[in-house]
Amino acid sequence: MNATAAPGSPANATRTARDIALAAIAGVLLWINAFERPLVPSANLDPSWQTVLSFAHLADLEFGKQLIFTMGPWGWLGAHFLVPDAVTGKLIWNVLGRGLMVAAIVAFGLQLPGRQRWTLYGAVLLFSAFFPDTLPFLAVTAATLLWLLPHRNPEWPTALAIVGLALLAHFKFTYTLLIFAAIGTAAVSCLWERRPVRAGVIVGGFALAYVGWWLAAGQPLIRLVSYWRHSLEISRGYGPAMGQDEAFGVFLAGVTALAATAAFLAECLRKAETRSRTWPALAYLAAAVVLTWKHGFIRADGHVVGFFAFVLLLAVALPAWFRPARKWHWFEGCVVICLLGTGLAMPAWLKGTVSLAINRLAANTKTIVTMPALPGEYREAFARQGHTLGLPEVREVVGDASIDLMGHEQARLLLGGFNYAPRPVFQSYSAYTPLLLARNLRFFQSSRAPEYAAVKIQTIDNRHPMGDDSLALMELARRYEPVRLFDDLLLMRARATTPAAPDFPRVKQAVVNVALGETITLPAHEGHAQWIQITGYLTAMGKLRSMALRPPALHMVVTDQTGTETRHRVVLPAAAEGFLLNPYIASAGDFAAFLEGRAVREVRSIRFEPARPDQAEFWQGVGVRISSLPEFPVRFADLGDLLVLNGITDRKPTHIEARFPARIIKGPLWSEVEVHAPGEISFEAEGARFVSGNFRIREGAYTGEGKTDGAEFVIEAVRADGTSDVVFYRFLQPLSHPEDRGMQDFLVEL
Repeated sequence: MNATAAPGSPANATRTARDIALAAIAGVLLWINAFERPLVPSANLDPSWQTVLSFAHLADLEFGKQLIFTMGPWGWLGAHFLVPDAVTGKLIWNVLGRGLMVAAIVAFGLQLPGRQRWTLYGAVLLFSAFFPDTLPFLAVTAATLLWLLPHRNPEWPTALAIVGLALLAHFKFTYTLLIFAAIGTAAVSCLWERRPVRAGVIVGGFALAYVGWWLAAGQPLIRLVSYWRHSLEISRGYGPAMGQDEAFGVFLAGVTALAATAAFLAECLRKAETRSRTWPALAYLAAAVVLTWKHGFIRADGHVVGFFAFVLLLAVALPAWFRPARKWHWFEGCVVICLLGTGLAMPAWLKGTVSLAINRLAANTKTIVTMPALPGEYREAFARQGHTLGLPEVREVVGDASIDLMGHEQARLLLGGFNYAPRPVFQSYSAYTPLLLARNLRFFQSSRAPEYAAVKIQTIDNRHPMGDDSLALMELARRYEPVRLFDDLLLMRARATTPAAPDFPRVKQAVVNVALGETITLPAHEGHAQWIQITGYLTAMGKLRSMALRPPALHMVVTDQTGTETRHRVVLPAAAEGFLLNPYIASAGDFAAFLEGRAVREVRSIRFEPARPDQAEFWQGVGVRISSLPEFPVRFADLGDLLVLNGITDRKPTHIEARFPARIIKGPLWSEVEVHAPGEISFEAEGARFVSGNFRIREGAYTGEGKTDGAEFVIEAVRADGTSDVVFYRFLQPLSHPEDRGMQDFLVEL
């Protein structure tokens, strides 16, 4: 390549037989490195949704109607966890599909000078496995720059690239956006060059291949519009629901890498000899980098490593692609920034890069050699896992009846061989917009609803326990009845009759707008459950942050009748539709009690705070609507009940009286009841042979400004005839008597 030639021009791609042979060897190593051994699922979140994808493919579930998720109908090929019948298909994809992705990267590397070529291959070997999307993103970029954007190329590589990209577009909606950017850029480039026929061939060929792969996955053509609509809905709500902050050092490294990439692309455009040939590649690369930035930094956990790995590979390859006359380019220094960002985000990954690559090559080589035996071995391992995680006790009750599982451990149903009938948004944490909530609600109101539902109250990112799939949970409370509680899972069965009203009524009790930090006292519940709807109002700075990075997170602090505070993240799109606030439900046992009209924790007040103090400037305030749910009467536990439930006393007091309302205080390993003097707690002691316990004066009463003159602790035994005796007396004066400080014990025989 010379300095004025268009990047990727075939005239600049002449390589010796030795170059090609060495590149082929590198390709074999990269393919072995990219091989993915199928893994038997556990009950965790990621293994569950990945296993459901292969189940959906084999069960011919319709994406966009029966299944709504971030992945497409061919996404199961990119999953690690599968049902046994999908293993053979996964292995075929490993050989052919991932082989073609590696081939695109190797072919791209052949266009580079030797040093940059081997650096690229080495970087792919070391870093492409850090994040599962890195290899597909790089393969799409290589195919786009090699075969879509150049204007004089053999037709068969372009056609093969279009067919392959169309398949990848059905893996994941992020891939879809990246690939549509590639196809759109190529088409616009051809039109700019007044080559409408080639533009039509690219767009038309891709459209045919895209629809063809959709139909090949067993999907009805009419469902494609619904699939796109719901995929866009999931993308729209992803930031507010799934956003996660990163450490400042990681953010700084990410912004620096992003700015460096933007500066490099701008420099390439400014110095290009033929801008009409260069701008399409630069436009695509800009879109790809922005997409990977948003993909990496919206949920800034391991996702940020995907951004750093992609930019690192671009920094290795692009200087030689656009500026081949230069041996070195400043943009190659961005590799250091990306390594620094990776090390700050995932230090163990970066530290073990070389050893991980070596171990991966060795393990994958063994897997490839034994590949014919893998399907049988996988089936046996899947069955063994099912014996421990497949809910055998639940299966004895349910039998072959249809069942869904609320929460995100659906792999347990597939491991157990249940007749799994998933709701559309099949993992509860993903139902994070009103539209997605409504789809699950209508599912349980339809004839497709399963005969049984297993309810596990679980969430992610410290959200409110009832905030995920809130409408579906309330519909289960209306249409299903409890069967049995299995530890942390409640099994429910559909009732013979359905509720008269299609949706549960809500009676407005209060509508308020509050500033962050302002306490809202709940209106009297009057013996019914209460529902909350929340609207967050961002400042101009908050809206700008949402567009550039992600929305700021909002926390809600819930205070119950004991004074105990619990903090939760609020998912605002879902919270606008609302969730059950009162009673506070945190487990399947709490939910079972609620269905019987009983509750332990009564919410008395709430307040809202920014997730971090430095994010207060992003918020104008919060709008709150509290409603009563007349269909759900509930009797809240009183303080006496809570003393027993928290293990403070072994029986319920008959009377509690104090100067100020008594309250329960919880520590990490203990609970106690605070009773201000003068105060009294009475118990029915019939059948008791002794009474024991401990008591204290709180430290703040005699330290700092505390100047207590002490308190009397008296145990009085009252007979049936009204006479009484003092059986224990102690006067504590901790201010002047050090031995009266801290916990004091007593044991009294009755």
